[in-house]
Amino acid sequence: MAERGIYIIQSKSHPERAYIGSSVRIFKRWTEHKRKLKKRTHHSSILQNHYNKYGKDDLIFEIIEIGEYLCKNHLLSREQGWYLHFKYREDELPYFNIRETAGSNLGAKFGSPSDEQRRKTGEFFKGNHYALGCKRTDEFKKNVGIQSKKRWETRRLTPMAQDTKDKISESNKGKPSRLKGRKRSSEANKKQSESMKGKPAWNKGKKGQVPWNKGKSGYFNKKKNK
Repeated sequence: MAERGIYIIQSKSHPERAYIGSSVRIFKRWTEHKRKLKKRTHHSSILQNHYNKYGKDDLIFEIIEIGEYLCKNHLLSREQGWYLHFKYREDELPYFNIRETAGSNLGAKFGSPSDEQRRKTGEFFKGNHYALGCKRTDEFKKNVGIQSKKRWETRRLTPMAQDTKDKISESNKGKPSRLKGRKRSSEANKKQSESMKGKPAWNKGKKGQVPWNKGKSGYFNKKKNK
């Protein structure tokens, strides 16, 4: 059975600095803390900054209370009680905690990062860290293109099931068209015209291709009259 209780994360170099937390799976929660600190995404910016400066070896994890709790609120109330025991100077909170009330964001002192913190964060994420030095061969690029084209053709040529069409039709009944009442301005038409100048027509060199509406004259009128 997973251990439930209260834990503390404390600094070796500054013992007065502590973080108090509670969990129904304490060791799993400690693993989450370490993972987020390593990724620099911890919710406590104070604890994150301390970790960045002093490293993971400066932090000690210890369980300070284990027991059976009536509910989640009972556990949180016990955590709140430990806040006062490890409060930092004049604050009612331990140094690394940012929430005044255990389990609630009310009164949380998240704060905004300083210009120096923003600069360091920007420097850290610069560049392509995940595919650094990875070069794709021309053959690999060609295969990716072929596979993408196959997937697109499969989707385009796969007919939609009739029951799916009926469901879409039913869901759209009575709803106004998204384009109803919308008119393109002359400026928009002019911009589109300018952007298309010099570009070949989409059907250039495709002689013999059957137009999508061939043989469908009066199609929509017939459908309305049914």
